[in-house]
Amino acid sequence: MFLLIHPFTAVSEFQSLPKESRKRQAFDVDEWKTIYTCMRSNQWMKNESSKVKEQRFFIRQFALIIVNTGVRFGEARRLQWRNIKITQEKSSEENTELVVKISLDAEQTKNNKARIVIGKRGDVFDRLNKYSNYTKPNDFVFVDNDTGEQIMRDSYYKHWNYLVNVINLNENRQESTFYCLRHTYATWRLYAHTDVFLLARNMGTSVKYIEDHYGQTKQELMIGHLTKLFDKDEASQFIFD
Repeated sequence: MFLLIHPFTAVSEFQSLPKESRKRQAFDVDEWKTIYTCMRSNQWMKNESSKVKEQRFFIRQFALIIVNTGVRFGEARRLQWRNIKITQEKSSEENTELVVKISLDAEQTKNNKARIVIGKRGDVFDRLNKYSNYTKPNDFVFVDNDTGEQIMRDSYYKHWNYLVNVINLNENRQESTFYCLRHTYATWRLYAHTDVFLLARNMGTSVKYIEDHYGQTKQELMIGHLTKLFDKDEASQFIFD
């Protein structure tokens, strides 16, 4: 289950998700299952090069963070540990969850506007902190463990393209890029009836952008097409590790 948290209020949890691709090329449930299953497999991690294993570990966490927070590719690459705060939040009467608060500086964002991004999966950052050799406040979260430098942009695309080819992800899709993870976040948040204003603020974009690019999803929600009871599946256990 995924929870988008306003600094003061909580909004609705994930509903069961439809198994159809939508506008803006978001991944559907089955596509994300395939992506993430591959990222957890020996096929992804077993390699003669320790550097490849290291990079693929970081990139797996990178994908999880984008799909859970909606940050842009470049924003995620520029994250430093000083930007990250993890808190324990109550998700139900019985359960608590680790929530991440990402404080992005203006120079880290696409539109040069500082913003706060709040999302679930604070445990991913804990995992990264334990694995990384560079965890001082000004160190990058996604880092070369030997040098402390950012992982090169080409490395992200090289390993992502390997995954896309291995699982034949483009067989029935027009595109399968890192940016599709951000679209997936937005689409799934709308399925969960997240307030559009809060969603736009979290993503660092405008309400108009959300309406223009995800209008089909909003329209379906309004006519009740996505609010019916769907067959139960394992999506909510699966999608977020």
